[in-house]
Amino acid sequence: MSVRRSVWVVGVLVLVAVVVMLMVRSCTGEDELTVVDSRHADPDASEWIGTVVEGTLGPGGRPQVEIDFGNRVETIDVARVIAPVCGPSRGAVVEGLLPRLNALLPAGSAVRVVRSTMTDPVGPALSSTSGYLYLETPAAAGGTSTPATVTPTVTTQVLQQPETAASGATTRAEPAALPDGSLPMSVNEVLLSEGLVKMSEPYFNLSVTAEPSLEQQIATARPYLGRDSARVAHLLGVYTEAWNNSIGVQAQCRADDQVRVAEWEHRRAEEARRAEEQRRQREAEAAAAEVLRQQQAQLTALRAGPDGRLYTADDDYTTYGFDADGNLYSVPTPVPAPTYSSGGSGGGGGGGESWFCRRKWWC
Repeated sequence: MSVRRSVWVVGVLVLVAVVVMLMVRSCTGEDELTVVDSRHADPDASEWIGTVVEGTLGPGGRPQVEIDFGNRVETIDVARVIAPVCGPSRGAVVEGLLPRLNALLPAGSAVRVVRSTMTDPVGPALSSTSGYLYLETPAAAGGTSTPATVTPTVTTQVLQQPETAASGATTRAEPAALPDGSLPMSVNEVLLSEGLVKMSEPYFNLSVTAEPSLEQQIATARPYLGRDSARVAHLLGVYTEAWNNSIGVQAQCRADDQVRVAEWEHRRAEEARRAEEQRRQREAEAAAAEVLRQQQAQLTALRAGPDGRLYTADDDYTTYGFDADGNLYSVPTPVPAPTYSSGGSGGGGGGGESWFCRRKWWC
């Protein structure tokens, strides 16, 4: 019995020691609590908050950020954007993109990840690997974080215009407004506004040569965006503004596109020329057919005679024709030359009618 009691006492002492260590660790770490909270552990939460470890570039030049969520480090894609392929090499594009990404989200800064929506055959679902990233102002222990302003290098008018829903109400799928009433800009939006990236998933071709057209591309993409529709529409406006104004790398993209535009315009001009020739040919053929119809109607009326009916006693069998100007004239009927008999005597015949012809049996 003494042995069992000793084992039991030792177990109790070990348990007490573990509890004391956990309490001490909790107390000493209380002042180190940052913006990272328990929301990252909820797979159904639409937003996660963590600490930036490092910005990187994934396959194809996709900007990514390694984020520490407290109990794990995850790589989150900057949703809907990717490095464009313009100019002589992708390397020059990447050289500017990666430093800017790390400047917008420096290591150790707090970041809010608004998870993007991915649509699959089952339906829309929150992505665990991509989102819209917002720089956060760290909060004290037990407090809440607030979105921080992110200033783009180039500010365009479209950035000041929120999206408007079909009902007329102003909507924008962003975190809460800042104390001054303004809306924070996502890193996704800043990179687009500075012309460092293009849109991806969905990809939009902004060239005038695009087939299908941009309107058709938008219509095709809309059913797959789910709750991201308004956000994607806003990003597309920012992207279009950078494209139209040749901002950042978009200047080289526009220069590359000019080659395609020139070929496209030449092809369209040639197609228009051929179409015009075909139109004129159809019109000429139609006009000639109409003249022929009118002439035929005029001839029919003449042949019908005064009573206006064909195949009656007053039908006109005169031969008519039309000159080069379309004027009607009658064709003279040739008079057959008279024939004369040689006057020879009887016998088996010469130039006269045969016996059969006289009796209408044969001729």
